[in-house]
Amino acid sequence: MDGSSAIDYPLLAREVNYHVVSSLALQLWDVVITLQSEIEYIWPKPWNSFFKWLYLSLRYLSLATQIFHQFAVPYLNSGKALKSSCFAWYVYSTLMAQFQTTCCRDHLGCPSVCTVQ
Repeated sequence: MDGSSAIDYPLLAREVNYHVVSSLALQLWDVVITLQSEIEYIWPKPWNSFFKWLYLSLRYLSLATQIFHQFAVPYLNSGKALKSSCFAWYVYSTLMAQFQTTCCRDHLGCPSVCTVQ
């Protein structure tokens, strides 16, 4: 293996950390610019509204996930993480992706339940 094809793991870890921070910044920006609409359209809905719970779970669970990533990803990239931690991260990431995909599918697939009345 020559030097030109070697993988620079510290550089890759730093870039992953940059992406994690920038994704949180983008999500926080989205929360700030759409908060007025959320207050106007989502908050007045009854607490047993399917659409309200779907919206809030997608919005704030993903925000909590992004905040968690700020701590987990640098640890996993540090080289100090155990194999079991990496496996747990994989399972966690898969479950979160599946949950959000299912919520989006349910939201897009059932417009009659989600219509604003």
